[in-house]
Amino acid sequence: MECFLAKGGDVGLLNTIQAIWIKSNEGPIKQNDITHALHHVATKTQILQLCVQSHHTRPWFKRMRSVDVDFKTEVGDVMEIYYKTLEEPYNMKEGPLWRARLVNQSGDGSEAVLMIAVQHALTDGYTNMILARDVITTLNASLTGRHLEVPVRPIIPPIMDEMFSFKHYPFIVYAYVKKCYETFIIGYDKKLTFNGVYKTPTNTDVKLKNLHGELTEDQTNKLIQHCKKNGVTVHSCIYAALHTAYLKMAQEMSTKKIDSAQMQASDTVNVRRYYSKTYSEDSGCHVSVIENELLIKDSHITTHKGFWELVHQVADNLNYRLNVEISPIKRGPLFRLTACITTANSLKNYFGGSQYTDNHFVTSNMGNLKNLLPANPGDGPVEITSLLRSMSGQYLGFPFLVAMHTFRGKFMYSLDLYTNKMPEDVFNRYFTIFSQMVDNIADVGSVA
Repeated sequence: MECFLAKGGDVGLLNTIQAIWIKSNEGPIKQNDITHALHHVATKTQILQLCVQSHHTRPWFKRMRSVDVDFKTEVGDVMEIYYKTLEEPYNMKEGPLWRARLVNQSGDGSEAVLMIAVQHALTDGYTNMILARDVITTLNASLTGRHLEVPVRPIIPPIMDEMFSFKHYPFIVYAYVKKCYETFIIGYDKKLTFNGVYKTPTNTDVKLKNLHGELTEDQTNKLIQHCKKNGVTVHSCIYAALHTAYLKMAQEMSTKKIDSAQMQASDTVNVRRYYSKTYSEDSGCHVSVIENELLIKDSHITTHKGFWELVHQVADNLNYRLNVEISPIKRGPLFRLTACITTANSLKNYFGGSQYTDNHFVTSNMGNLKNLLPANPGDGPVEITSLLRSMSGQYLGFPFLVAMHTFRGKFMYSLDLYTNKMPEDVFNRYFTIFSQMVDNIADVGSVA
């Protein structure tokens, strides 16, 4: 995993960002206070003290000589600064491999957006939540005159690598051969575009475009109730909706009738679930993926029964991959192949070629953030009112990343489009269909 993510850093990608909208009830949010909080957290969080060098052709994490904080205040459009902060490459060999930006949002300075970006080799979505929580907790302690010691978050051993054993080799050899054959020989474009319903771009101007939405608290409660009634999780429900939205988009765009389509998508998994409780909140990048291939039918879109049958199929597959097959641990070595795809795609983009793909999309679901990232960490004057998170993965094997979480009682979702994989007008159409389906599930219990 670290090899793959560091390779992404070499081509200026695989960066993560989390923006939190903050509000102070006691006057302006000052740059000096944020700087102090960031520096304090950086001295306690050892991953923020690392750079990535090479050792015998392999990535090697090295501690920097000093704790550097790349932080400044920006003025301008929030999303433009968001994209700029995310996409600006890091000096992987020297560091620091993270940065923070503050964008004022009110005349009196009491509202702002704090963006914390970290290279993915050092972090994951879970770690980014902890960083945001630690920074605001430290800030609130400082503003209220309290002394606070943020816990030291050390670098832990590569537990996931140690959990991989020789008995997993038959699984990984089969997965390697299958992935190489489907990606480099057959190609995934026909499946991705539903046999040419739309054309994949060949542009070299690679951009990230984020579209996001949220449900109201009332809609979120209704969504949860519909899922409980059907004995499934919200994740399985939304995952199914992402597939049905894809098929419906293809049906609307195609001149031919499309009754069904074979689709493959991936879920990112926090592999701390397999660790002991000792490491339950340790920082770093501790993620893997599971892949699911599903046959999506027209009946999944048009009938209430059909949709929930698909949701149950998704839930059963997810449970099997996580708890029986333990796929996230077994798939670890596959990230070396993903690093090859990343390198190949960066070269293809340079020469204006279409990208290698192997999935329709990838999801990142943080669940309910009530405990992981409270609205008011540290019980002080500064509270978090909203958040948005993204990853720059333009050279990976999928056209967009779907990020989901529930914050302050609202289900939120965002989609990161990589413009070298899917035309923007197609993506806009997909997002509109998907958003409407999410609203429909909450309001009437079905995508139709």
